[in-house]
Parts: sequence; C-alpha cells; structure tokens
Amino acid sequence: MKTVSIIIPVYNAEAYIKHCFANICNQTYTHSAIECVFIDDGSKDHSVELIKKQISENESNISLRLISHKKNEGVSIARNTGINEAKNEYIFFLDADDTITPDCIQILMEATDIYPDANVISGNIITKKSGLYHHDATHAFTTEGRSQNLHDTLLFIYASYSCNKLIARDFILKHRLYFPVGIPYFEDLHWNIDLARHSHIMVYLPQITYIYEDVSTSAMNMSSKRTNIIARCYMSLIEKGYSLNEPDNWTETHLFIFFYIMKLLTMSHFGNINRHDIIKARRQLVGQSIKMRQPLLFLYDLQLYQPLRWLSAHKFFRNRSAKLRIWMCSKCK
Repeated sequence: MKTVSIIIPVYNAEAYIKHCFANICNQTYTHSAIECVFIDDGSKDHSVELIKKQISENESNISLRLISHKKNEGVSIARNTGINEAKNEYIFFLDADDTITPDCIQILMEATDIYPDANVISGNIITKKSGLYHHDATHAFTTEGRSQNLHDTLLFIYASYSCNKLIARDFILKHRLYFPVGIPYFEDLHWNIDLARHSHIMVYLPQITYIYEDVSTSAMNMSSKRTNIIARCYMSLIEKGYSLNEPDNWTETHLFIFFYIMKLLTMSHFGNINRHDIIKARRQLVGQSIKMRQPLLFLYDLQLYQPLRWLSAHKFFRNRSAKLRIWMCSKCK
C-alpha cells in the first residue's frame, strides 16, 4: 500500500491542536500507511505540550512524530524540515488551523492509481470565510506540459497554495523543491512556480478535500500592519519573475511582474525598498515589451505610469483583471 507523510508546521497553534489531531485520526485511508510529522517552530504557547499529550493518547495506527526547532525560523524552514524528515512515499502539507475532509487522503491516494504519471494531484478547496473556491469542472482534469503548468501558475488560474497537493517525496527531492527562506509571505507562490516548472502532468480533482480557515489571527490577515515586509515580499516576486528563463512563458512572466510592480506602486509606503529599484523594474518591464515588439503589452504597461494608473483601479478593469491577463497572454503569443 502506498504511504503518505502529512507535514504540519506549528507555531503558537494551541487553539487548533485538538482539532488538527481529530482531522488526522478521522481519515478513512488506512492509518498504518499514514505518518504525521508536526514541526514545532519555536512556539511560545502550550502547543508542544498539547501535541505531546495527543501523541501519548493516540489510539490509532497513524505514526505521529514531533520535531522541534529551538527558535522560530518561519514556515518555509518548518516545511523544509518536514520534507527532509518525512519517511513515506508521498508528501501532503497541512496547516494546523485548517481542516481536511475525512476522505481527503483516500481521494488523493486513490488518484495516484488512476493517474500514475501525475507529478501533482490537487483536491478542491473551500475558503471558509470567503466562500467557495473550486475548479471549473465537474470531473477530474489534467494539465500537461511544463509550459502549460507555468502558464496557469503565473496567471493565477488555480490556487497557489502549498497545501492540498499530493506529491511524491522523490520528485520533491530530485528537483530540490524546497521553500524559499527569509520570505515571510507568499512563499507558497515562489514554491508553486518552481513546482510548475518541473511538473509535466498536474491533476485537479473536483472533490472538496481541504477547508482553508481564513482566521483573523493568520499571518496574511495581519499583513496590513506590516506593509514594509509585504512590500519586500512583492519585490522578491518581481525578482523571481526576472530570474525565470522560460522563453515559452515570456508573456505570462511579463504580466506576472507587472502585477506585483503595480501592487508596489499603489502602496502608501515601501518600507526599506528603494524607490529607485521599483522605477528600475518598471523601466525594465516596458523595455521588454518594446524589445519583443509587443505594442499591446506596451500599451498595457502604460498603466504603471501616472496619469494612466487610474485604469487599474477602475471597477471595470479591476473586476476583469484576471480575464484580461489571460486574454493579453493569448494575443501576445
């Protein structure tokens, strides 16, 4: 029987520990084929004590392990530790404050028999606070080719979570698909870009397997209070885009960079980012559209300059931004 390691980063998550254990122990997939690796990232509350208590009281056949960092090093390092410590064939990431359906692991693991060549198998997601997120299909479908998978990621066609994906551990290790260190937000997107670049077949299932809890204490909900850090993370995504050497996805990369330059330009302040670096990134982007002889992209890039920046904030364009990027990409290929 195929085995899976569920990796759960934990930082000050005492309010969710019992719920998290119930999530794991209620799985319908054969318990002896599941291991759960908790990575305590220097919690200052009672998370560790609660995890140890739950492990000692565990009556299932699931293998439960706790690995502790001496200090808080961030979710990326916690997940990377989990990757290195995992012992089973497949890896599945779960956040302690989220929920997986009882048949989550069974659905994903059974899909590996139906799609033996798939590099990534994803279930559907519900965002509890914001409503439903689902793929536009009532049946499973696949996307094939590295270029197509990178296209989907750079244009945000599918959710860029690291959770709710089943991936062979050997595949992760072969391509060194570790999470970027020192990036407190949007580390999932960095990782998903690298994942897409190496994935030839990605499978999306219609069944709901994961419930994302949009809680007010989460890192992303607190980000408005730390705009300087958010700005730095936006810049890291711009740098990520410029570092990609994927000629078949040049247009998507261009639109991806545009998206985050615009986010920076609409922020009230940039923290430690030098405004000159933003101006340089903007000029480089416009220079690309001219060099590649793409007048449509050049016109689109003009939104990066005043007085045309109001276009991006206009309700008509804002409500159609995703469709507009996909349309632009099809026209500029």
